[in-house]
Amino acid sequence: MSALGAPFAAEAPGEALWQELARLHEALLARVREHEQLCAAPLPDRAAMTGCRWRVAQAGRVRMDHLNGCVLPFLAGCSGGGIGLARLRDDTPAYQRGISTYVSHWTTDAIVADWGAYRIASQAFRRAIRARVAAEARVLRPLLERGA
Repeated sequence: MSALGAPFAAEAPGEALWQELARLHEALLARVREHEQLCAAPLPDRAAMTGCRWRVAQAGRVRMDHLNGCVLPFLAGCSGGGIGLARLRDDTPAYQRGISTYVSHWTTDAIVADWGAYRIASQAFRRAIRARVAAEARVLRPLLERGA
């Protein structure tokens, strides 16, 4: 209890936002690893790839919803975000367009028709996701942990 009789918060709002974002990062990266494993196969498994791509998309969507709906609004008044936070915000639309373009180009039929090219293209797709998650963690974790 505080000196005024109020209970102490278990964690600061920024810390809670970071913990949720870190959980969502790990969920997305787990789906990316699953995708990577499927792409290592000599032949495509149509059903498994379809399900995996849906899970990657869903994990990415939930993460972006949390980022855009909770994290970035919380940091909107942050004066200490600097160039890193501005760049992350500015780069988000291009990142999302790149992922959407990749997914729409590589339909399930296209994947099965040109498995070798898909396996090559998917390396860049996974690299982009991993780089974005790392950038989010690098920029947002210190801001959220100190409560902006």
